[in-house]
Amino acid sequence: MSQEIKIWIQKILILIGFSILLYFIYLSKSIITLLIIAGFITFLIIPLVEKWKKYKIPEWFTVIFVYFILFILFSITVGTILPIVITYISKGISAIALWAQNAQSIYLNEGLAGFHLHPYVENFITNLIQPHNLSNLFKIIQQNSSDIQKFITLSASSITQGSVSLIGGIGGILTQITFIAIASFFMVLERKGIAVLILDVLPKDIGLYIKTHFANIQNVCTSWIKATILLSLTIFTMTYIGLLLVNWIFGFGIESIISLALISGIMEFIPYIGPLLALIPALIIGIGTSWNAAIAILILYLIVQQLEGNVFVPIIMSKNLDISPLFVFVIMLFGGAIGGILGIIVAIPIAGIIKIFYSDFHKKRKTRFRYGICYNEKNPPIKEKSKSKKISEDKK
Repeated sequence: MSQEIKIWIQKILILIGFSILLYFIYLSKSIITLLIIAGFITFLIIPLVEKWKKYKIPEWFTVIFVYFILFILFSITVGTILPIVITYISKGISAIALWAQNAQSIYLNEGLAGFHLHPYVENFITNLIQPHNLSNLFKIIQQNSSDIQKFITLSASSITQGSVSLIGGIGGILTQITFIAIASFFMVLERKGIAVLILDVLPKDIGLYIKTHFANIQNVCTSWIKATILLSLTIFTMTYIGLLLVNWIFGFGIESIISLALISGIMEFIPYIGPLLALIPALIIGIGTSWNAAIAILILYLIVQQLEGNVFVPIIMSKNLDISPLFVFVIMLFGGAIGGILGIIVAIPIAGIIKIFYSDFHKKRKTRFRYGICYNEKNPPIKEKSKSKKISEDKK
């Protein structure tokens, strides 16, 4: 067998082996995703572990304490807020169905004139929806309201029973959270050994590069946690005080104010779409109370959102993490596709880490091309001797 054939066989075997490896990675992508999420959570917990270690507090106690706080927040969110929201969703849907029934009765007896609308609004509705289709629209709303209510109830029971998946592929949400918690716990305790293993597996240059920028990466993650918690507390306080004022001024009697404020605070951990998600249950509760209450809640949430985007985010978040919103949104899309809800939540710190690498790359690239295209780190430019040095050498 010639040497050329042996080389071709080796290449084919390497290609086959690499294909098999990719196939196994594809089959176990759910587990790998959970391990990546666990690793990221470990990365966030390590600064607190190191800080408390100075006060002789065991590492395992710090991790369990963090889990305990997260468990309390999760229990409040799922165990308290969800049933309240489900109740008001049912009330809201019932109110919409009743309104549709009354509207259909008014329309059949008096037409659009029975609603006492402004002529411009009446003409707009007439042009948008043909008169013979308007009655059918009211019927569709009444017929589908019960189906929507059943769907929401079943979805909520699936969440509370843990059958909904965070990323898909492995059990329900409770199974995945348990897996992430256990993996992260042991990762924190064995972090030094894991770090040595990763640096040994990676090429020497890449390992040294990551080791050099480790402090900056950790600083980005820590800054994100502090900024997000502070922003979350700020939005919670603003929403709570705002709803109290709406009740006090207009006397709507909006219930579950603390729960709505808590939802707004927790949703701050989800970039950009979090405030919109927090608005949905608030509007449902408002509709269940009255239409005027729903409008007042909508205006209040819009004011809070504007203050958040134009005042608090630039002061709190941008001060710590100066990242382009478009870049964060793109990372959020990729994170959602790979890691589901958790992937969306960690989009900002991941974008910050990528920015660190890009800034370093851009800085090195700018330095390399400062003296010409051919310049690189191995062949630095030869500095010209100054005229004074040349004159002194000539005299000698």
